[in-house]
Amino acid sequence: VTEAVVSTQSTGDFGDDWFSFECDGVFCIVINSQYYEDSQYVPEIAAAHQSWLDRQLEEVKSGKYQHSIVFQHIPWFLQTPDEPKVYYNFPQPLRENMLAKFSAAGVSKIFLRTLPPQRWRVV
Repeated sequence: VTEAVVSTQSTGDFGDDWFSFECDGVFCIVINSQYYEDSQYVPEIAAAHQSWLDRQLEEVKSGKYQHSIVFQHIPWFLQTPDEPKVYYNFPQPLRENMLAKFSAAGVSKIFLRTLPPQRWRVV
């Protein structure tokens, strides 16, 4: 069974693994950050995800929304954007490039899954 088949079965069982919606002037983008961690077995799906995300960020730039936020699983960084790569974050320059894209589009917040307690930080 290929990773692409597993991915297709997963979305069939659980629903889309990336989507966006608007609620009361807030544009919400839900991404599958796993594709940035490792997409070697699903390069076509990862490319489709990135293309879709780029279109969503263009929508954010339209200025139609009071706020734009991203939801994802894996954090871009734990403490600071310039920290080294560890198990729980993304490497540079991917991290820098994606954070720049989000910032340029006007994304104001990024929410992620719960980190281990030793990594909690209020910002």
